[in-house]
Amino acid sequence: MPLVIEWANTANNPVSDLISAMLVPEVKKVGMQINGTTVDFAVLLDHLYKENIDKPVYGMFNLGTGFATTQAYWYYYSTDPEYFGTYNTNFIADKELESIALDMKRTDPTDLAGWAEKWIRFEKRWNYLLPDIPLYSDMYHDFYNPRIVGYESSSTWDWRYAIIRASVTK
Repeated sequence: MPLVIEWANTANNPVSDLISAMLVPEVKKVGMQINGTTVDFAVLLDHLYKENIDKPVYGMFNLGTGFATTQAYWYYYSTDPEYFGTYNTNFIADKELESIALDMKRTDPTDLAGWAEKWIRFEKRWNYLLPDIPLYSDMYHDFYNPRIVGYESSSTWDWRYAIIRASVTK
């Protein structure tokens, strides 16, 4: 049985263009097929979150996201339907993955070795299920005029907070 992926993408999107040009032809070499459908962004989101649709159609979306410094895997992989579409955007209901994530949540914050052991268990199960395949990642940079002083941003303190504490010198 061939692996066929239905992909929702948006118009005038350089990432969609790149995927069409680079990924789609390459997967054919291993017997896969990606069927791209260009939709409005709102329609893409409805399918991603499984809202306002009768039946899910797409299993692939290209979207960007930022990376949080802390993750709540116990919500992201909860089997409780209450979290589906909000935290659990994969709609994956795997009890083993959920159990490992909850075990991670219960880890004493000072137990780094225990956390690492649980993280490896989580990653092995996650990779077995493979609910997400990241195709690319963004790198973020802040460029600003050297006259701006007091501007401090980091992975835990982003520009929207840093900019209100900054000022401009003459």
